[in-house]
Amino acid sequence: MTRRPAERDEQTMNMGQLAGPHWLVEALQNPADRNSVWRQWERLGRPALIPTGVRFDGIVLPAVMGRAVLDRLRTLDGPTGPVLYGVPRYTFLVPSGTAAAWEERGTTRTLGTGSWIVAPKPGEPQDGTVSVHSPSWPIPPDGSGHLHHPDVLRAAMRATLAAHQRPSAFGQQDTEEGGRS
Repeated sequence: MTRRPAERDEQTMNMGQLAGPHWLVEALQNPADRNSVWRQWERLGRPALIPTGVRFDGIVLPAVMGRAVLDRLRTLDGPTGPVLYGVPRYTFLVPSGTAAAWEERGTTRTLGTGSWIVAPKPGEPQDGTVSVHSPSWPIPPDGSGHLHHPDVLRAAMRATLAAHQRPSAFGQQDTEEGGRS
């Protein structure tokens, strides 16, 4: 039986704090771009742009639905992939190519080739507050490369919608550039 992220031991979490940022930066193919991300994180303490469509794609859900789906995924046995929160949305990282084949439209948006995420450095301590200006990792990348399986994410979305019995409860659309609706 695989342990959930909350049950990982301290050693695994410390390794993830080191490996997660490196794994994420590897999505950038140009060494100068990688250096720029490290500079944003280390020297300036700011989030950086990380391209999607290389190591991962993103499935973006409005905040209320995203939180409900995340809570549902945390109840499942097995590893959970990274999740990025940036008001007013949650982005679930999935394997590259998922965005192009994603059929769940309406309340979701996809980020594939040519899109990006605004990512703080994974593993940085967070005080638990949510700010409009500060994205955070409810589940940071741990360096393993594990991502959400599209079928598991899709099932969690459908179960969440069914539990709320009205898709319009989550119907707010995002309009930020960087992805498609």
